[in-house]
Amino acid sequence: MKNKTTARNMEKTKDKAGAATVSLGAVDIGSNAVRLLIASRVKTPEGIRLQKSLFLRVPLRLGEDVFLKGKVGEKRRGNLLHVMNAFRHLLRAYEVPIFRVCATAAMREAENSREIVAFIKKEAGMKIEVLDGMDEARIICESHVADSLDPSLRYIYVDVGGGSTELSLLHGKKIQISRSFNIGTLRMLANRVDPLEWQRLDEWLQKLRTDPKPLEIIGSGGNINKLYRMSKIGDGRKLTVSKLRGIYEKTRKLSIGERMERLGMRPDRADVIIPAAELFLRIASVAGVRRLNVPSIGLVDGIVHQLSQS
Repeated sequence: MKNKTTARNMEKTKDKAGAATVSLGAVDIGSNAVRLLIASRVKTPEGIRLQKSLFLRVPLRLGEDVFLKGKVGEKRRGNLLHVMNAFRHLLRAYEVPIFRVCATAAMREAENSREIVAFIKKEAGMKIEVLDGMDEARIICESHVADSLDPSLRYIYVDVGGGSTELSLLHGKKIQISRSFNIGTLRMLANRVDPLEWQRLDEWLQKLRTDPKPLEIIGSGGNINKLYRMSKIGDGRKLTVSKLRGIYEKTRKLSIGERMERLGMRPDRADVIIPAAELFLRIASVAGVRRLNVPSIGLVDGIVHQLSQS
C-alpha cells in the first residue's frame, strides 16, 4: 500500500537521453537506524532500470529503548519526528511523487507503536506501515538479487537487523520459504534473545541440510557489507566463511574505541559489528555453508523495486 501522499498521478520527466523517468522513495525505520532511499525509475529502450539518487542513514536506535524498556521513549520519539520531517522535505525537494515508509522489529514490539504511528502521521504527515516479519523478508528479496544467481544452487538470503533477522530460501531465482526470527544485533548486545529463538533458528537451518543441493548465503545489511570491505577481496562480492571468521577473530579483540580509530568505524557500527559477525557465522555453521555473497542491498532497495513494478 502506497503512502497517501502519493495519491496524485506520477509526473514523468525526461533525462538527458530522452528516457521517461519517475522518482520513487523508500524509508526504513529499523531497530538500529532509519534509512531513506530515493531512486529514479528510468524507462529505456533496453527496459526499466533503477538509478539511485540519494541514500541517507540516521542511527536512531529505537531498539535500545524497545528491547530494554518495552516502548519508544520520549527522546527517541522526538528524534524520530525530526528525522521524518527532514526526510519529508527531501522527498519534496527531489520531487518524489511515490514513496513508502515501513517500520520493522522495534516498532513491531513497542508497546506504544500505534501511538508513535499516529504521532508521526499528525506531526509530519508521514504514514508508517509496521511490517510483520514475513512481509519484511519478502520485500527484502524484491531487490532483483535473484537475477544474478546461479540457478543450480540454493541460497539463504540473510538480513541481519538490530531487532530481527529475516531469512529466505531461494532456488531457481524464486523464494521458496521465508522466516523471521527475533534475533538481532541490539538484542544480542543487551542479552535479550530468548534461548528458544536460537533453538528455532537452528532447527530451521538444519532442515535445509536435508536437501543435497549446494547452499550459499546472500548477506544483507550494513554490518556484512562492512565486514566484506574489511576483507579487501575486491569487487567479486563473495566472502568465504573462513575469511569472515578470521576478520571476526581479529576485530573482537579490539575495543570499541580501537575499532573506530583503526578500522574507521562509526560508533553505531563499532559495537554491533561483532554480534552481526557471530550471527552470520552461526547461520553458516548450522546450515553447512562455506561461502557468502554480499550484494549491497537492503529493505529500502526491495521497497523501491516493488514500487517500480506497480
